[in-house]
Amino acid sequence: ISNILVAYILTVILNVLIIESVKRKNLEVNKHITDLSMRDDLTGLLNRRAIEQVFSRLEGEFRKEGTEYAVVMMDIDKFKSINDLFGHNLGDSVLKNMAAFISKSIRSEDYAFRFGGDEFLLILPHVNRETAHEICERIEIGLQNIQGYAFPLTVSKGYALRSESTSSTEVLNLADQLMYEAKKSKSSDESLIGTSPVK
Repeated sequence: ISNILVAYILTVILNVLIIESVKRKNLEVNKHITDLSMRDDLTGLLNRRAIEQVFSRLEGEFRKEGTEYAVVMMDIDKFKSINDLFGHNLGDSVLKNMAAFISKSIRSEDYAFRFGGDEFLLILPHVNRETAHEICERIEIGLQNIQGYAFPLTVSKGYALRSESTSSTEVLNLADQLMYEAKKSKSSDESLIGTSPVK
């Protein structure tokens, strides 16, 4: 009887361990699926699905403690011309290099998203205007050092602090509006340099 009891207990323990192992694997798979669903396939940056989650957390901190954050919109200048003149493969290369450079240029607590097409969104927690400006300038200046293209790689940007708006939606719209104003203010007769891609 004792042998049967021991065998039964061991069987129960083994079954529990197997079930827990399966649960753990399922959680890991689900987390991986969730992570992938929040990432842009081409650039690896967060995608639009993740924006709401980030805004929700930062809005809670802002409303409860007044913790400031900034929203930055960036758009690659003359990206349509890049695609038209050099092809979509090179356009994809530009987007990937831009995303990689942004990721290296921001702080560990910052969030970078591919907002759509050639637009990138940054959400910068715990910043003031100077810090937001420094991060934007670091990206804009650093892009000039990206080698391998037969044209300059530049961006138009707009950024706003949460305290300048009444909601997360409004601060996003304000940053977007400022980006388009910056784009319009650039000379309309700028053209790409060179006739063929280096990459």
